[in-house]
Amino acid sequence: MLDGSKRIDTAVFADGTRWNADNFRRLNTTVTGTAGDDTINGWQGDDILIGGDGNDTLVANGGNDQLYGGAGNDSLRINDNATASVDGGDGNDIISADSGTTSTISAGNGDDTMQISAWAMRTTIDAGNGNDIINIDSYGASQGADLSLIHI
Repeated sequence: MLDGSKRIDTAVFADGTRWNADNFRRLNTTVTGTAGDDTINGWQGDDILIGGDGNDTLVANGGNDQLYGGAGNDSLRINDNATASVDGGDGNDIISADSGTTSTISAGNGDDTMQISAWAMRTTIDAGNGNDIINIDSYGASQGADLSLIHI
């Protein structure tokens, strides 16, 4: 297990190649959750995070990520300058874009809440069906910020 806490972890492969936790963080990964409530955090690579059923938490942390909430009341978050495509799926979801270069958000069916901050540079939102709430916090404070609402 590579947890990076209090020491340097190293994985040594059969051919002698050595990787530390940073090497793993930069991988492009696809992670699929279970039917239960999952928490899935992306790393710095281009990740695909699929929550599936249940009330899931998916977090984009850098890279060009894709988040799919699926059925359930999910929390989907864009952090750390990630470029992300987010699909909330069915359920009453909370979708946050705190920082990022480009974000495309499809909230899906349900009564969803979207929180968009000033640091989410280019964001396109399709709110989908339901009684949705879109909170915009100081949007436009970032030079060159664009926001498009295509279905509200």
